[in-house]
Amino acid sequence: PLQFFILLTGVLVFLFFQFNEPPVLFNQNAIHQLRNGTLQDRTAEIEKEYSEIWNRRQLKYQESIASNEINVINETTKSYDDELEKRRNELLTIYKESHNGKEAKESDYVFLYYILNYLPHGIIGLLLCVIISAAMSSTSGEINALAATSIIDFYKRLGNPDIQAHRQLLMSKLLTFLWGILAILFALFAQMVENLIEAVNILGSLFYGTILGVFLLAFFFKRVTARSVFIAAITSQLSVFVLYLLFKNEIAYLWHNVIGCAGVIILAVLLSLTKKRK
Repeated sequence: PLQFFILLTGVLVFLFFQFNEPPVLFNQNAIHQLRNGTLQDRTAEIEKEYSEIWNRRQLKYQESIASNEINVINETTKSYDDELEKRRNELLTIYKESHNGKEAKESDYVFLYYILNYLPHGIIGLLLCVIISAAMSSTSGEINALAATSIIDFYKRLGNPDIQAHRQLLMSKLLTFLWGILAILFALFAQMVENLIEAVNILGSLFYGTILGVFLLAFFFKRVTARSVFIAAITSQLSVFVLYLLFKNEIAYLWHNVIGCAGVIILAVLLSLTKKRK
């Protein structure tokens, strides 16, 4: 559901900017630096050309709608979109050359630009509160769950099954701290990714399918054995990793959700049937 909501939000914002003029660069910090830099005249010229092309695009689009020329809309808008993209890439190139090869991240600023420029201020505050509270609650729950799993499934089972309560409490606090440090390191690494939302979806797609398959087996396939589910989950997860590494460009990353889920269910059912026949 979370991945679906993220993708749905992206689609809605995309549709919004199909009918409302988007900025030449969503990264307002980058465009501000260009406007006040040594190439500010060229930047202003590109922005003017961009607005003129957008206005012509919308005018042509409205004319096509009015004359019922639906079949030529895609061709018309594509030619104008190519011109808009050309101006945007030119500004990005100027920014990169004037900042010693540093690129201006664009994709992570689309949603932020929409929030800051089109939502009422009260809604913006509520949205920020929702995002922060959701992040805090989910992060704390995940870290505590990881610490509890580490204690029960690894430390007590493999190390000291008769651990005293106060020592178990100390170990859980230590593991919570260590998992928190690991989460911070992962966040620091994630900020270097060019498209954070896409990176989150790619990472999630590698694991969500297998997890969903296990849950579906638990709810709807009562006769499937736990051993079969475990083997199917491990096999399916490894298969998803292999497919991603070998066919990264051929298979869209969202398909790994379907592949992982279907692989777990099919393999677990087959293993259970084979075991019963024996």
